[in-house]
Amino acid sequence: GLEIQTIMFDRTTTDLLPQLLQVKAFKPDAIVNIGVGQPLDLIITQAHTTGLLPGAQMVTSYDAPARPQFWQLHGDKGVGINFIAFYSPKSELSDLGKEFAKRYQAKFNEPPVYAALNGFANAIVFAEAIKKANSSEPKAMIKALEEGSFTGWSTSTLTFPRAEGPLWHNWSPPLLVLRYATKDQTPATAEVAY
Repeated sequence: GLEIQTIMFDRTTTDLLPQLLQVKAFKPDAIVNIGVGQPLDLIITQAHTTGLLPGAQMVTSYDAPARPQFWQLHGDKGVGINFIAFYSPKSELSDLGKEFAKRYQAKFNEPPVYAALNGFANAIVFAEAIKKANSSEPKAMIKALEEGSFTGWSTSTLTFPRAEGPLWHNWSPPLLVLRYATKDQTPATAEVAY
């Protein structure tokens, strides 16, 4: 019973009003905003212009609203936006993750976003795989990754089993949907909607 409308757009466009008017005519309950960078912000701004927001729920496909410039760009119009995240400052961190978050906060004066935590964890996991394999030779590292378990930024154990399709040697991070209920919230104070 789910009805879906898909609208494609050129990523270099500076006006999405015609497409958003089509969306408005569809009368959606929810909008999944898959814009990246400027198009994501344009969709939010012009969805307000057309009257789609705040009526429909909008969820962005990545954690762009976690960046401080989100509120500078959107002000009150950012209230009610939901966003996909793989991390929230409310997430439980491993000891390594806590140390990384502390150093990141000291250096950048803001809590780390998922991309920073994930990059850190990648480096730690590769270092540990080299240590377990006693080699940086790819086949030895693959064997160590397949057979071992690792600690990254989260308290979840990381494993890289053989699996079919996109899960081949892939660890899936926790998936969250965060929601801003008031202006100028940070991801640390955002409601965990899912």
